[in-house]
Formats: sequence, structure tokens, C-alpha cells
Amino acid sequence: MIRLAIVGCGAVVRHYHMPALIGIDNVAVSVLCDLNRGNAERLRRHFRLTVPITDDLASLDGRVDAALVAVTPRHHASVSVQLLEMGIDVCCEKPLAASVADAEKMIDAATAHRRRLAVAQWCRFLPNLPLLRALVLDGFVGEVEEIADDSYGGVEANAELRARVLMNGRKVPVRFSFSWTDLKRNGLRIRGKDGLAIASTAAVDVVTVRRVAGGQPVAMDIHRDGWAPGHPVPNPFRDQLVDFLGAVAERREPLVTARSAIRALRVIEHAYSVRRQLPQPWLTADPAR
Repeated sequence: MIRLAIVGCGAVVRHYHMPALIGIDNVAVSVLCDLNRGNAERLRRHFRLTVPITDDLASLDGRVDAALVAVTPRHHASVSVQLLEMGIDVCCEKPLAASVADAEKMIDAATAHRRRLAVAQWCRFLPNLPLLRALVLDGFVGEVEEIADDSYGGVEANAELRARVLMNGRKVPVRFSFSWTDLKRNGLRIRGKDGLAIASTAAVDVVTVRRVAGGQPVAMDIHRDGWAPGHPVPNPFRDQLVDFLGAVAERREPLVTARSAIRALRVIEHAYSVRRQLPQPWLTADPAR
């Protein structure tokens, strides 16, 4: 039985992580840790827990085997490093850290103390994304021309990122669109010469492919082998916790390692270094006109 500490007891834990933990056999929530004791008390009351509450991170030493870190992102590195140095395995909420430098400190601490450091990037556990990847690499939609990610993200009201990624030896244009003011379709759209493949977080079991067959446009919903209507919908939050706890118990690497997550931080840091303001003519136009 893995003794788990919840470090940071806010909304993401209350709405997603704690419900996902229910029913996992090899884990017991042993301590709630939060500087805001009210958050921890609400979490304990809501899930009818009988575990102690603390605001002292150092008090976890020797009391738990692993920790779910869900504090504010700017404290991810300092909290995780302290836990790792105490010999506690860590599953850290995304983003891994506020900077690449902080993420590297976390990786160094995990390596030095032989601890497991996982990142709670739940989208990596959606079943349709590996299926989408397999279809694209297999040439099912032809040679890839463009990838567009319509996910939420960023702290700005609206942002757009354009780049190129290397796929099968070719540089493919990629466009990411982020918005807090415009409702986006949260998913991936990959356009090839022969068709379009779409994977959405709203339908995690299916990849939709649109092609032309016999001169007519067709749409195909593609599922993994063995899928059947009525199967329970996968819970990526539960799957990522099961994977992390398995990594702790078996002393193996988790699916989403810090070394894989740091690549996204490098892209974000570079994007901010070359960013420019989006056109906003309603703000910059001459009011006299």
C-alpha cells in the first residue's frame, strides 16, 4: 500500500484527482498538506477522509512514500525538490515548472535521490491520441501538410503560435491557437494530402477521418481494436495516477517523465522570447477617423 500525500488541496484536486483516486487499490491518502488549512479541511470533509492535515512540508518526511503536488505553478519546483530530497516520489501537476531552469533542478533532484518524478499531463492518457499518431505515421491521410491544435492555454486572453515540426524527414507547419475569450474546439486536426484526421477531448475513444472516396466526401470514425459501444469512458486522470503509482511500486519510469515535459517548457520559453503583439486595430486605429 502506497502512502500518498496531497500537497496543495485546491480545486484541481477536489474536482479531478481525488475522484480519480477512489477505487485504486494500492494507494491510501495519508496526509493533506496546504498552507491554506481551509482548503485541506474542505477536501477532507468533502471526501470524508480521516487523515491529518499539516502546513509543514518537512513533516511529511518518513510519513509518506509519494506525493501529488498541486500547489500554484510558481512553487512546483521548490516543493517538488524538497519532497524528492526527502526520498518521496512526486507526481507534479502541469506545468512541470515556471521555467526550464526550475524544471532541470527538479530532474537533478529526482536523479540524485533515485526518485520517480511524473508530470500530470492528463491529455497524454487520452486513448485517441496514440491512435491518431499511428494513423498519421502510417500515411492514412497521406503526407502531412499541417497540424493545428485548438486547445485552451496560456495566460493571455488570446495567443497564436506558429512553428514547424519534423515528421518523417519533412518540416510540417503547425499552428496553435489559445484563447480565454473564444470557445475553442479542444483537440488536434491533422491535414494530409489525402484527408483530414481529427482527435477531440470531447470524444476520447475515436479519431474521425475525412477523405474523398469514389469522388464523394466521406467521414470515418476509427476506434481501437476491441472497442465496443457502451464501454466505460476512459478517465485520463485515473489512468495517469495508476501509471504513477505503478512507477512508484515497480521502480520504473512513468509514462510522462519530467524529461519529456521539459521539451514543452523549452518551446514556451522560446515562443515568449520571439513573441510580437497580435494586431488589434480596434485599439490602435486613429480615433479621429
